Amino acid sequence: MLTMENLTSLKFTIPLTARDRDIARQFGSRHVAEAKAEKVYHNTLAILAVNYYCKCMGIDTDLQASESWNPVMQTLADVADLCLAQIGKVECRPVFSDASAVEIPPEVWGDRVGYLAVKLSESGDRAELLGFVESVDSDAILLQNLQPLDDFLERIGELERAPVAEMVSQLSNWIGGVCEAGWEAIDTLERHLNPPRDELRFSFRNRRSPVEIPAIERGKWIELKPTGEKVCLCVGIGQETASEVQVYVELFPQDPELKLPQELQLAIVDEGGKSVMQAEACGSESLRFEFGGESGEFFGVQIIWKETILTEKFSI
Repeated sequence: MLTMENLTSLKFTIPLTARDRDIARQFGSRHVAEAKAEKVYHNTLAILAVNYYCKCMGIDTDLQASESWNPVMQTLADVADLCLAQIGKVECRPVFSDASAVEIPPEVWGDRVGYLAVKLSESGDRAELLGFVESVDSDAILLQNLQPLDDFLERIGELERAPVAEMVSQLSNWIGGVCEAGWEAIDTLERHLNPPRDELRFSFRNRRSPVEIPAIERGKWIELKPTGEKVCLCVGIGQETASEVQVYVELFPQDPELKLPQELQLAIVDEGGKSVMQAEACGSESLRFEFGGESGEFFGVQIIWKETILTEKFSI
């Protein structure tokens, strides 16, 4: 744990260029409210500082894949994430000279591999990385409780070396309010619609029409390679009895005004990988399956596109 006496010796000072400030001002200028514009400006500088640090340390980053680089997400949430390639997202929170704590808004408490506190100079020409925490459960962390940057690098190294585990989403946990990383609420997914217009979000919501409203529904955007086209996979689950559930699986295009690709297929497979339900888009607006299941049962969802098969696995 850091103390106030040794905090200074563990800082990493980063120069912020005129181009960095131009990017931050450009992002901030998109917002009419002065407070929001200022917040986006500072968040962007903190992100660019961490991006510089990661590059120095040989950590691959992807600014464009970060929610903070999405104008819609900037408007709807106080987000300052930086996507680390093949690892996850790190949150980069700005701190100012008179602060004793770093603020962490509740909307970023999950789906992060860590949180970095970034002290910004008043002129915006430099930043100092003060420290790191792996997880949070409150809206502020005292600076004296931050871990050193070496712990951040060790954490990233562990994630880089870790074998890729086969993820099985536990739908029973979804009903209890706990979802695996990568699955987002439908309202959050709607923010990524392209183009992000209210009438399209309304259309997207209306095109999901389960027979009965599920207790919980989550989704994720999936990129179809090599075209880069995105589709949304939605999964909903509703409790019918103590041991029985109703499940629906649906696939949508990113732009609700378009159709799914002609040859795209959606399949439900059993534990042995055998297809039990399968359909081809043929230019339709969506593909959808509904089925019942019992606690402990396993199924997989396959998205089949050209020579690629993407599989998401679930346990009820």
